[in-house]
Amino acid sequence: MNKFSRNLLIGATFAGLSAIALNIYLIEQAPSTAQLSETPSPAEAVGPASDKNLPVTSNTNSLHTQSLVKDLIGGEMLPDSAFQQAFSDSDPAYAWSKVDLEALQSDMPDNLYWLLAAPTSDSAVQEQRKEIKEYWQQQYAKVLSNQATEEEIRAYYEHRNQVSTDYIKFSTSLLNRHSKDLPERDYHFQVLARNIHLVQLEELPKKLQNALENRADFQKRRNEWLADKSAYESQLQAKREEALRALGKI
Repeated sequence: MNKFSRNLLIGATFAGLSAIALNIYLIEQAPSTAQLSETPSPAEAVGPASDKNLPVTSNTNSLHTQSLVKDLIGGEMLPDSAFQQAFSDSDPAYAWSKVDLEALQSDMPDNLYWLLAAPTSDSAVQEQRKEIKEYWQQQYAKVLSNQATEEEIRAYYEHRNQVSTDYIKFSTSLLNRHSKDLPERDYHFQVLARNIHLVQLEELPKKLQNALENRADFQKRRNEWLADKSAYESQLQAKREEALRALGKI
């Protein structure tokens, strides 16, 4: 698929993403990421189109156009009127053709956005994302159940911190360079997504502290139980009966 057709696909993808702006890559809310809801832009770069109008009626370029359409839809060429209607110069794909994503990726190649959230049809990348998502969901389950070690708790929240930090860097750079090029709805989507990640960064220290305190409390109670199981269970039974009396159950 050539750069222009890839760009059309990317633009169309972003148009769809703007309709689900809150589904960002976020591990705690079954990320997609977004995330990951949980939190979204092309992984491959495309240069600006030289002409906003596709040469669908040109005899000279008809073979090129037919090849382009086959790349986009995996089939034969649409009738001229249908093709022009599907990809008019007001289509968001044309606005995205002005965005130099290749330069963005070159400036921040290690940004987790490209690994976790950038639209892709690469099955290998999709499988990798699935594995990453499942791994961090498992780690979060361990955190919630107090089965994670202190190192695992810190690693989980460091990952969350890195995801949000990298997305903020990506969206800020995108908005600084191309705020006038982006379709209005995609511009607002990027602003919204960035604000969500900023809020998440503010909440992470407290969440980390709570997770560590919950683990410490759980470990203390577990050690008390291991030291004298019958006494600990008797204490729990006494607390249960006291609660039932307060409720008038006994």
